[in-house]
Amino acid sequence: MLQKLFLGFLTVITIVAIMGYVCIHLSQKELQKNIGETSISLASEILEGINTNLDRRIEVIQEHANNPTIQQAASESNKEFEKLDNIQVYINEKDREWVSAPKKEITPFMQEITGNEVSEELRNITGFYEKKHHYKVFNEVIITNKYGTNIAQTEKTTDYYQGDEQWWQEAKKDGQHIEDVEYDESADVYATSISVRIDDQDGNFSGVIKAVLNIDDTIKILPDKKLLSAEFKLLNKDKRIIYSTEEFKFLQKLPIEITFCSAEQGTPVHSHYFISENERGEEGSKLCAYARSKSHRDYKDLGWILLIEYKTKELFASVSNLRDLLLFILLVFTVFSVLLGLFISYSIYRPLVILSDALVKIGKGKLDTKVTIKSKDKIGFLADSINKMVEDLKQTQCHLVQSEKLASIGQLAAGIAHEMNTPVGFVAGNFQTLESHVKKILDLVTIHDKLAGQAELSGNPQLRTIVDDIGQFRDDMQIDFILEDIQRLFVDSKDGLDRTVEIIRNLRDFSRIDQPGSRDEYDLNEGIKATLVVVRNEIKYDADVKTEFSEIPLIYCHCGQINQVLLNIIVNAAQAIKSQERDDRGTITIRTYASDNEAVCEISDDGPGIPPDILSKVFDPFFTTKLPGKGTGLGLSVSYGIIVNKHNGELLVDSTVGEGTKFTINLPISTKENDEEEEEKEIMSNGKKDSIICGR
Repeated sequence: MLQKLFLGFLTVITIVAIMGYVCIHLSQKELQKNIGETSISLASEILEGINTNLDRRIEVIQEHANNPTIQQAASESNKEFEKLDNIQVYINEKDREWVSAPKKEITPFMQEITGNEVSEELRNITGFYEKKHHYKVFNEVIITNKYGTNIAQTEKTTDYYQGDEQWWQEAKKDGQHIEDVEYDESADVYATSISVRIDDQDGNFSGVIKAVLNIDDTIKILPDKKLLSAEFKLLNKDKRIIYSTEEFKFLQKLPIEITFCSAEQGTPVHSHYFISENERGEEGSKLCAYARSKSHRDYKDLGWILLIEYKTKELFASVSNLRDLLLFILLVFTVFSVLLGLFISYSIYRPLVILSDALVKIGKGKLDTKVTIKSKDKIGFLADSINKMVEDLKQTQCHLVQSEKLASIGQLAAGIAHEMNTPVGFVAGNFQTLESHVKKILDLVTIHDKLAGQAELSGNPQLRTIVDDIGQFRDDMQIDFILEDIQRLFVDSKDGLDRTVEIIRNLRDFSRIDQPGSRDEYDLNEGIKATLVVVRNEIKYDADVKTEFSEIPLIYCHCGQINQVLLNIIVNAAQAIKSQERDDRGTITIRTYASDNEAVCEISDDGPGIPPDILSKVFDPFFTTKLPGKGTGLGLSVSYGIIVNKHNGELLVDSTVGEGTKFTINLPISTKENDEEEEEKEIMSNGKKDSIICGR
């Protein structure tokens, strides 16, 4: 065994060494994973900030789309257009004039639109945000009517008609639209544009408002330089650079090819990190992490990608130093573990051998075995526990024998009650049918008597002769006596059937088998009645039973176990009276009442009583005052365990020699919920309450 312990300990050391090597090997990958996941979180957070900023700008445009002044201007423009004979011809003519004008020229028609009150209000709005943020937030704002023509604008646009533009059509259809970064010719900047549908007060389409958002406002949340050696690149959905912490040309392609998709399926993924494949192993290799923007609010996903790059040479410089340190620590730990293992293996070897031998003996049924290990460590505690377990096993073995006997008797009684119940049911049913048939015969005899009386009065000699013959037959057969006797027979038979049904019911209730871990409602008075029916033959020749029942609430308990306790105490009382061989009959008095949230049952007899020197032993296992072969000494011990340990109650005894004995059962009155808590405590507890014994 010592060799096995030592070999096991060396195996553990070997496993630890292998795991240490694996941990060192995986540390770089774990660091790569942590940095990659952290970078993904950072990229997602930055993109969320960009989306939040876009949300605020969209809310601004939506607020102005709901501005009554702008709504009124769009409605008035629509009404003017509706007066035209041919709206589309007018629009085409004005659009050609607008487009054909030189770039810097403002025609009177353009001046009419750019100089109206709504356009002036739009310029005030853009000026307010420019002054607030110290840069131009909105490069251009345009408002069109429902026909797609400009009705107000902050600057001159390249064309007059916007209804053929995709942004205008999608804003009309979806309520709002946001475009990816592109060069805006009218504003002469790279920007994103926000378009929002304008509805009148009745919810009808009136036009569209478009704001050209400066790209600087969109990307202001991005760092303007490297952050902890990390380089940031913001890409549009076509993988062109919108922003970079390095020098770049707007909308240029990435200098290296990166595939932002799943390696297994080739489908785009929201976020990922990897080592750039085309530079793996080189000095310039990079750890790349990216995240895609998600759909936000009601507009479609722009598909932007935020790429964060790290140079692997700088990133993993500390891993080599950590690897060397871990190897040294592992070597020291291995040497120390070998020495400690030798000491521990020797110190626990001998106690384990002793424990093993003792357990083998106990397993063979030698319950007198004692484990002699005197130490204060866990092994000593285990030895004490085994010794206590052996003592508990002795008592449990005896209790199990008694419980098995009682369970077998209960099952037998339940079977007899069930088998008797069926034929008694047949007899009871047939008895009712017979009683009904006899009643009909009695009714027929009554009608015959009435007919005989009518025949006497009719004066018909032939009819009177028939009636006289029937009357003579009735007297000869003693029909009147039979009818009178039948009534008495029915009364006596019905009383006998009722008593038989009651005996079967009480026998069945008494022999009910409790399910482990479950308690049911129990009427103590009814339980006593059922028990008395079962033990009637045991006590009817020696004692009379007096009951004094009070109204007590239902309790939650193991009903069959409480019935068993009642049976044990009542039978003991009857046997004690019988042992006196007295001329007169003894008396057993059973009294119930409720007191201080407890249901109390007192069972007293006028038997010989219990001497004071043995009164304190009545609940001990195997203790009995009966002659050898007449008792096991387990009845009251089992009863004590049921009342005190399993139901948190009390079982008291009070006895005077020559006067009799009284047992008192106190059971707590509790709700079902409280009783379930007590059930859990009962399962967890192995202790036993101290018994309360008094004498006089």
